[in-house]
Amino acid sequence: MEDRISGPRTTALPHWVAVANPTVMIVVGSLLSRVLPPPFSIWLDGAGLNLGMFFFMALSTKLLWHEPGLGLPRAIPLARPEP
Repeated sequence: MEDRISGPRTTALPHWVAVANPTVMIVVGSLLSRVLPPPFSIWLDGAGLNLGMFFFMALSTKLLWHEPGLGLPRAIPLARPEP
């Protein structure tokens, strides 16, 4: 897909991640507290926003971290001072 202003859009994430956007994940996180058994549902009641953002960040981190050629750059060794 090409944008008229900035040119072609490229992303490191697969296209199916558009379905797992933060809004959908927040809804899933909110529904999670209603599905779990009583001790867990009480603990997680009201944490739908946080759970949804956690699920989305965990998913995107896993996808980007394990993508070949992507990830953190190699560390540059610091020069040691001469004695």
